[in-house]
Amino acid sequence: MNFRPQGYEPCGHSWLPYPAIIIVKRGFIYKLYCEIGAGNFLYSVFLKGFMSLKKSVLLLFFILLFVNQSFAFDMKVSLTSPENMNLNGQVAYYNLRESSGVEINGSSIVEGSSMLIENVVEGNYSLSVDLDDLQTESYDYFGTFNGFVEENKIINLFVLPIGSISVSVVDANNKPIKRALLRIDCSKSYGSNGYFRTDEFGVVNVPRLPEASCLIRCAVDDYVKNRDINVTKGLHQKVDFEFDEIKSDFNYLFSVIVVVLVVGFFGFIFFSKRSYRKNIKKDVVKNNSASKEDLLITLNESERKVVEFLLHEKESSSNKNNFFVNQANIIHGAGIPKTTLVRLLSSLEKKKILEVEKFGKSKRVRFTAWFDKK
Repeated sequence: MNFRPQGYEPCGHSWLPYPAIIIVKRGFIYKLYCEIGAGNFLYSVFLKGFMSLKKSVLLLFFILLFVNQSFAFDMKVSLTSPENMNLNGQVAYYNLRESSGVEINGSSIVEGSSMLIENVVEGNYSLSVDLDDLQTESYDYFGTFNGFVEENKIINLFVLPIGSISVSVVDANNKPIKRALLRIDCSKSYGSNGYFRTDEFGVVNVPRLPEASCLIRCAVDDYVKNRDINVTKGLHQKVDFEFDEIKSDFNYLFSVIVVVLVVGFFGFIFFSKRSYRKNIKKDVVKNNSASKEDLLITLNESERKVVEFLLHEKESSSNKNNFFVNQANIIHGAGIPKTTLVRLLSSLEKKKILEVEKFGKSKRVRFTAWFDKK
């Protein structure tokens, strides 16, 4: 059996059925303060030294049991809807708040047209009730009551039809927009008319809208969009707002970073090749004889680029006597397309500067003995 009135939690000691402040000193209980319902009752129990703590607790338990049996009662609520619909069997979810701030949340099954809230004591209460027909998607009726509650008094509660909506707000990249402001105005004033904001997922759920036509306005920065919906009793509807004018900061920043990296990469390659070619020319001028320089002057720019590349490679090679370069290395190293290189090698062969020999599927390129002697 539950000896504690609903909504009251033990204070300090779990073995007490009522909220209390216990002052324990040297094994004796001096005072017990209990708050019950509408009235505040001060119980002062003065126990002498001859009574042990265990006996004191037992005595206290029976005192509180007596108080509980004397003051708690079941509150009956009579429900009425505009259409006088049969509410029997629906689930009633209620919130009962006492004037002192004590709050009770629970549920009850509607029998006929009434429901019970157990273990209530006299006092001023605020009551809100949601009725749910389990065959529908959301709550079907909603009602509130404010007033004094006492034993044997039936509370008459008029409930009104409601529906619910879920609003989603996204940007042009289909990313959720947090803290988007919504205002809902319906042709009937009861329920959840007013202002709302989306959560971190860009969503807001509104559970109690009146069965009426409603205008939903959504504002993000300087942009405002509207939606008209007809709320139906027990129906849950989804409303989507997409702001094509707004793009995610993350995507914009990511795009900028990608562009900077790509430009930087190709810029690095371009200047590296340019620097490499300058170094080739410096090495060629430094190491070549006057007769080789005279030959290089007679070549066109593309031919000279090939010869300068080979001279630079030979200078850095450890095997200068049997030096050669694969054709593929010239393509990548000098930055010359394959078809152009074939034509240039043929021209340099005719000028007796280079000789090309096939080696398997590749081609080896080397200087002629005549050019090496220059």
